[in-house]
Amino acid sequence: MNYKGMDILWQHIDQLYQQEQSTMLLFRTRLTKAHIHLNPFSKMNLKLAKDIFSLQVAKNLGSVQGAEGTAMFVSHVTEWFEIINAKANHAIYSMSDSRILKLKSFIEFLLDWKVRLFDL
Repeated sequence: MNYKGMDILWQHIDQLYQQEQSTMLLFRTRLTKAHIHLNPFSKMNLKLAKDIFSLQVAKNLGSVQGAEGTAMFVSHVTEWFEIINAKANHAIYSMSDSRILKLKSFIEFLLDWKVRLFDL
């Protein structure tokens, strides 16, 4: 996939995982082999998806060459997921709530992406 000339690829997530495995440094994300090599059952595992669509992964994708689009996509999906899974004690009372603004930004991103896809 592509957005504004930036690639959004699973390969970038895999490259981040490979980078972490090849260094002696502490792991910066929660990515494991199970996150990368999915089977039909694990594709339905919400915990694996939450670990992939995390701010840590989005931030650390900066160390993968050409992964800016993937980092942006992971960041957008992460913010959307956190908003829709908010607890009742964190209710939205105002249209100026930062979560509403993030949702508007996410919707604009999706609509822009849709227009770009159909213009190809």
